[in-house]
Amino acid sequence: MTGNLKNDAPADPVGAADLWRRLLGLARDQRVWIAGSTHRGEEEAALAAHASAAAETPGLALVLAPRHPERVNEVLSLIASRGLTAVRRSALPGARRKPRRVGYGHARLAPDIIVVDTVGELAQMYAVADVVFVGGSLVPHGGHNVLEAALRRKPVLMGPHTDNFREAAGQLARAAAPSSSATPPRSASSCAACSPTPAWPRGRGEAGYESVAAQQGSVRQTLELVARFLAPESLARSGDGAL
Repeated sequence: MTGNLKNDAPADPVGAADLWRRLLGLARDQRVWIAGSTHRGEEEAALAAHASAAAETPGLALVLAPRHPERVNEVLSLIASRGLTAVRRSALPGARRKPRRVGYGHARLAPDIIVVDTVGELAQMYAVADVVFVGGSLVPHGGHNVLEAALRRKPVLMGPHTDNFREAAGQLARAAAPSSSATPPRSASSCAACSPTPAWPRGRGEAGYESVAAQQGSVRQTLELVARFLAPESLARSGDGAL
């Protein structure tokens, strides 16, 4: 057993967070939380949490990434049905999100929701988040990869259904890095909005990262086994089949 290869995912390039803020049209100091790989039933919880938190923290951004891109229109309809506004990731950074008037004479920023309608970008987007909720865990789908966020030093929130990533979820739990609850998105958005400085989230993120970093080395060990059994020393010396 050499461990989980996902622990050894390469680090983001320098400046990745600033790049993704520009790509997503986010202000430099804007608070952001991400609900990633969500399933039907989880978006409702995330939107309810976000609307509540955004009422107290104007400009708080939610990046909402459905696990299956074909559900994007469904998610956009759900957002509209709640009287909230959203923009597709594919429309950014060109699309502009402006303040709107709420009630009589009271203006504030509309809840700032970005719906991810692209494939292969979510893990990199985690670089901009104050807090990450990993979906598939609030509903019984077994959860999704929590290591992508942990490796970027982000506090990870998840629901109770983490069978698909039981070892990784337990690893973070032992480090007291994630917070599990029946309504983790509410905790996530509240955490992102709780103070002008993200010191508490950063501390939890560091704890999670350290727990994952301590398990790194699986790629090297696996390659050593491959070399040992598929390129025996005799072949390696002769040059026949050497890696």
